[in-house]
Amino acid sequence: MRVVVSSKVVFLLISTVVLAQVALAERAFKDQFIIKEFKSASTVQGASVLNNVVAGRGMERIDQGDGFSLVRRIRAAAAIAGATSAPEQEEEVVEVSEAEIAEACAPLLKSKQVKYCEPNYELRTTAIPNDTSYSQLWGMTAANGIDAPRAWDRSTGGEVIVGIIDTGIDYNHPDLAANIWVNPGEIAGNNIDDDGNGWVDDVHGINAAANNGNPMDDNSHGTHCAGTIGGIGNNARGVAGVNWRVKMIGVKFLTASGSGSLANAVKGIKYLTKLRTQ
Repeated sequence: MRVVVSSKVVFLLISTVVLAQVALAERAFKDQFIIKEFKSASTVQGASVLNNVVAGRGMERIDQGDGFSLVRRIRAAAAIAGATSAPEQEEEVVEVSEAEIAEACAPLLKSKQVKYCEPNYELRTTAIPNDTSYSQLWGMTAANGIDAPRAWDRSTGGEVIVGIIDTGIDYNHPDLAANIWVNPGEIAGNNIDDDGNGWVDDVHGINAAANNGNPMDDNSHGTHCAGTIGGIGNNARGVAGVNWRVKMIGVKFLTASGSGSLANAVKGIKYLTKLRTQ
């Protein structure tokens, strides 16, 4: 998610639609911002106003031409020497939040000399994972799907929890195991409903069709869906899902034949709802 703070409104520019609503971490060079200036900033008076605001925050303004400037914090070496700019050095790249951006840009916008302000974002080459069967995964490329590599350039996901209501999940699958949810309130194999939610040993989810806590897939469809959603990315095996760091809960209501009842599907939804609210 790229955030551009305008003098009038905040725009959220999203590179692609993802399965779950995830707060995508954006990486930028620390304490650096790109500003687009109004024409008035090119006048002596306007430039003086803007430079005073910048200097008052311990920063410097470097003209990039065509009304654009780089505003960055004056480095320690420059401050000690009394220079306007420090020698080139390794610059820190950090994750920036919308709140941090708004706070840093507000004084610049308030000067009435700046049209918009945004972090000096880090740019990288396209994030094509090295997973061996990536090209076989449905719907990820620009040609026949969501163009996932463009989103992966910005973020490969976060640890959100997704419930998959299907034929179950092969939670031992090597390309899924690390992204399978583990119930923190349940002790595996003790045949006790430790968390008191009505399901015994629901360590990775439930089997609503068989009324037990084992969502192991005996059909493969649910496992396929899990791979599309959250197959571990860039691990040189299998596929890469939309979110490489998701946690997935198996909710099995379809049997080995691929069929199931609406009642069991509702049972699965109620299980997930209770997990979310308890």
